[in-house]
Amino acid sequence: MRARPGFTLAELMISVMISAMLLASLAAIQTTSSNYMLQNYRQNVIKNGASYAMKTVLSRIPAATRIDLPAYDSDGNELKIAENVDQMTGCHPIHSAVPRRWHYFCRYATADASCPSGGCLRYYTGTITAAGGACPAAPTWTFTSPYPAGCSGGTYIQLAEYVNVSLAPLFSRRSADGINEKGAVRVRLRVRWIPPAVSGKDLSASSREVDTTLDSTASVQRSACPGAAAPCAY
Repeated sequence: MRARPGFTLAELMISVMISAMLLASLAAIQTTSSNYMLQNYRQNVIKNGASYAMKTVLSRIPAATRIDLPAYDSDGNELKIAENVDQMTGCHPIHSAVPRRWHYFCRYATADASCPSGGCLRYYTGTITAAGGACPAAPTWTFTSPYPAGCSGGTYIQLAEYVNVSLAPLFSRRSADGINEKGAVRVRLRVRWIPPAVSGKDLSASSREVDTTLDSTASVQRSACPGAAAPCAY
């Protein structure tokens, strides 16, 4: 018999241990990398949703001529505005060639299939179809029926999820919030995602909280009444 070179049992065990350590290190690196990429993706999705929502709100306010909610020097999580409707008298249209529309933004707080986070910003809009005439003697219109009660039902656009109002309401016209003009609205949109820690979906150890706030102020128009040198009643 001729001796052949080979590995001893001790050498074989050491090599197995080293291989196992390398595999464990690679698995840990892969897990960390995946969590990091998922965290960045989630953060970008949530922040992009908030940015889109804020841009939508800020684009509708300057086109409006009337604010129905929140009332002046108050705040809340609902914004009701209208275009081409006089602020004081409610007559419409102020200008016959301009469309009359209503816009309603609200926070839907119930967690369900349409809003898993239980805090979604929804947007409703529509055309004012009630008969109008030449202001200031035209029929009046009030923001009483076009929007769905409780921010539920109807046709809406879901603008953002994870909308958090624990620190401040979404919309404010309060002087304490720096709003000194009746036609101005302060919009504070805070989105906050907290990693869930429920059985079967525990992300509290592997994910970071996403918390961002957008804060801006916009004002409605004060269109001049037809035939008048001054703006319409406001």
